[in-house]
Amino acid sequence: MAAQHHERRPRRGHGDDAPAGGAPEQSPARTPERTAEQQSSAESFARACDSNSDGLLPYVTTENAARDLDLLRGVLGDEKL
Repeated sequence: MAAQHHERRPRRGHGDDAPAGGAPEQSPARTPERTAEQQSSAESFARACDSNSDGLLPYVTTENAARDLDLLRGVLGDEKL
């Protein structure tokens, strides 16, 4: 069996690494205008999600999703899904 060659890559977050490929050097400046724009966009998204959820949105929670997965695991007899 041929030996496998594994390229050694620098670990991220240790000060001697380069920025991740394609990542901007800095995030956009935080200004009151940008914050208001992001808030408005998030609120618009939430309203659209609510209006398209057919009344289910209040029940789509992390706790309910975890409970549903536990139920599916039990019914299927599978520890992992």
